[in-house]
Amino acid sequence: LGDTEQLYAALMGLHTFYQVRGSLRMAVSLGEKLVAIAEERDERLWRAQSHRCLGWSLFCNGQLASGAEHLSIALALFDRLQSQAHVRTLGAHPWVVGFVNAALLEWFAGHPETAIERSREALELARELQSPLPLAYALCMSAKVHCLRHEPEIALALASEGVELAVKH
Repeated sequence: LGDTEQLYAALMGLHTFYQVRGSLRMAVSLGEKLVAIAEERDERLWRAQSHRCLGWSLFCNGQLASGAEHLSIALALFDRLQSQAHVRTLGAHPWVVGFVNAALLEWFAGHPETAIERSREALELARELQSPLPLAYALCMSAKVHCLRHEPEIALALASEGVELAVKH
């Protein structure tokens, strides 16, 4: 494309498409390309988003250790000051999504208490941002974590709040 920002945006869209569709090998490949672009550009927000994408794709592909490594990189880049700017730019939020992705990974890796902590961090940040999309994602995915932990009351409360938010927006 010649324009790094357009290329990055296009690859992000393709990554999301293949991730949601379940074409995980393609999602991993695109995640690796996103990481390469972000690392070359040395843009903190892009790096966080790219490592989050790759980490989630690797996790969904059954590669927990590699997925955890990339999610850890994304979360280590967390910067509260830049946090709001990222929502305005891409709509998604690498740290809200990253914390929730890490929560699920930690659950499946056998660390239920860390899973709850990551879920809590996602919800706290999403509420702080006051942006419906990241909050809806954090609520729904955190509900899933509590379902896995056999905590139906908490899961129901989070899911109900997510439905209320969706109806409102």
